[in-house]
Amino acid sequence: MTRFLTTSASLALFCFAAACGDYAERLTCTPQALPGCVPDTSEFTVPDAVGPNPNFPDPSKVQPSMAADDRLGEVAWESVLNINEVLLAPSREGEAQKVELAFAGIGSASLEGFTLRAGDLVIDLSEVSIANGAFHTVELDAARAINAEAGSLALVDKNGRIVDYVQWGAAGQALEAEAVLDGQWNAGEFCVLPEQGTSLSYFAQYARGKSTDAWWAQYQSFGTVNPPRKGVPSIFDGTSE
Repeated sequence: MTRFLTTSASLALFCFAAACGDYAERLTCTPQALPGCVPDTSEFTVPDAVGPNPNFPDPSKVQPSMAADDRLGEVAWESVLNINEVLLAPSREGEAQKVELAFAGIGSASLEGFTLRAGDLVIDLSEVSIANGAFHTVELDAARAINAEAGSLALVDKNGRIVDYVQWGAAGQALEAEAVLDGQWNAGEFCVLPEQGTSLSYFAQYARGKSTDAWWAQYQSFGTVNPPRKGVPSIFDGTSE
C-alpha cells in the first residue's frame, strides 16, 4: 500500500508495503501535522478496542456536545454520523459516483433538514433515516456529479453547521473555512486523489480529531464497515491488523 502525506504547501511522501489478501496496492492521504496543531479530543474518552463498528468510538463513551434539538433528534452525539466513503471516479461503464453516510449512535438518526454540499451542488437528505450501525448510500447521476479532480464534500445539519467534511485534490475548496471553524477539518489539508475505481474511505481509529490521517483510498466497501488497514496501528490501543 502507498501512503501519502500532503498539505497545500508540501511535497508528497511515499511509503510502500506489500499488498495482502484480496487487496491490491492502495493509496492514502495523510498530511504532515500543521505546526502547533493539536486536535481537540476533550469531548472524548478512549473507546473500547472492540465493538460492533470499529470505525467509530463506542457511543456509550462519547459525551453529548449540543442541545437536544440541535442535531439528531432527542439525543445529540458527536462524531457518530460521518461521511464514510466517497467514490469519485467509477471504473465500470454506467457506474455512478457514490457517497456513503454511516451512523454509530444510539437509536436512529433522522436527517431532516440535513444536506450534502459539494461546490454549488446541494443534496437534500430530509427523507433519510439511518439506524444504529447502518449505512446510507447516495448515488449521484450526471446532473448531480461532483468534481473528481479537486473538490470537497460537506455534511451540513439543519442549523447550517458542518458536521463532517472532506476535500481532495487541493486545499481551499468550497466550505473549507467553515469546516475549520466548525472543527471538522484542519486548514490547508487535502486528500490525494484515489485511483479510478477506488474510494476515499474514513477510519476514525487512525487519527484524532479531523485530520486527513483518517482518510485512506482503497477498494469499495459500500454497505459494510471499512476493512481495517493491515499494519496500521489504532490510536486507541496501538494494535494493528
